[in-house]
Amino acid sequence: MSQSVTVTQDKFIIGQSGKSAELKCEHERTNYYSMYWYQQKVQQGLKLMVHSTNAGDNGKMEDGFSSWTLSRTHIVNSTLILPSVSPEDSAAYFCAISQHS
Repeated sequence: MSQSVTVTQDKFIIGQSGKSAELKCEHERTNYYSMYWYQQKVQQGLKLMVHSTNAGDNGKMEDGFSSWTLSRTHIVNSTLILPSVSPEDSAAYFCAISQHS
């Protein structure tokens, strides 16, 4: 039987052009190892930004997201970091988790 898991992330952030921004995500289950971040721009599908398989694994940013970095110091949370915000970064960002990669 599947268990429900609550994933919590920032509802929104307002970034200032040229300044850094951080998006945080956390959950409560230590047996959910994999974390994913997705970007969705208006009228476009989800794009995978990065996948992390465990704490300490900061993942490899997918093509088109090389200016971003992921920090994952614990199994239950991660932070997506953009050092310099630009108008092109305006989008919805989603965090997801999985027990398996």
